[in-house]
Amino acid sequence: PIRHGLTMAELAKFFNKSIQCDLEILPLQGWSRNKLWSDLDREWVLSSPYMPNIQSLLAFPGMVLLEGTNLSEGRGTCLPFSLLGAPYIDSAEKFVEDIYQLLPDSFKDHIFLRPTQFEPVDNKWTGKTCVGLQIHFLDSNKASSYLLSLALIRTAIKHSPEHFQWEKPGYEYNHSDLPITLIVGHKETPDCFKAEKFDVLDDFWHAGKDQFIEKVKSNDILLYPGNFGCSING
Repeated sequence: PIRHGLTMAELAKFFNKSIQCDLEILPLQGWSRNKLWSDLDREWVLSSPYMPNIQSLLAFPGMVLLEGTNLSEGRGTCLPFSLLGAPYIDSAEKFVEDIYQLLPDSFKDHIFLRPTQFEPVDNKWTGKTCVGLQIHFLDSNKASSYLLSLALIRTAIKHSPEHFQWEKPGYEYNHSDLPITLIVGHKETPDCFKAEKFDVLDDFWHAGKDQFIEKVKSNDILLYPGNFGCSING
C-alpha cells in the first residue's frame, strides 16, 4: 500500500511477527485512528520543509506519485503537495474539470480542487509559471489523495501527451528503474496510466490492499479503535 495506516507501535508489532524480539509497547490513552492532528487541539510543527501544514500532510501519500513525473508536486512553493501542475497544461479550469470526471461520485463532495497558477522558486520548473490546481480537503477521512493522484496524472497525459514525461531513473536508492514504477510498485505502471480504458478503482491500482488489511486484522496488530481500512492507500 502507498500508506500502511498503522501507528509506529502497530508497525513494530507487524514486523515483530517475523522478528520475534522482546517488544514492549505503552499504548496511548483516549486516541482513535479516526482522529487527525487537527482534532487534538495542538499546534502543527512542520516535520520537514515540505510539510508546512496539515493540508500538505494529507496530500502527500498520493501526491508523492508526481515525483515520478515532470509534473510539479509543489516543491519550491509555500504549499508543497497542495499546489500541483506544469507549464504545459493549457487550461487550469479544463484540467480540474477532467480530473473530477475520473473520480468516484462518492469522493467529489469531500474535496475541492481550485484552478490556479504558481511559480516554484526551486525544484521542478524553477521560475516557470505552472498551470494546475490547489487541493482543499473538506473531509480527509473520505477523500483519498491516492485516487486523486491517479486521476491527475492520467489527465495530464491526456491533455499534453507530447509534453508529459516520466522522470528518468535515479530515484532514492535505485538507478535503473523508472521512479514511477518504484513508487507504485509495478513495472507495468506507465502502460496502465496510458491504457485506453482507465479507472482509478481498477484492481491494478489497489493490488494487495485487501490482503494487507486481512493480515493486519488476523494477526492482532491493531492497538486503537477506528476504521483501519479507510486509512490505507492515502
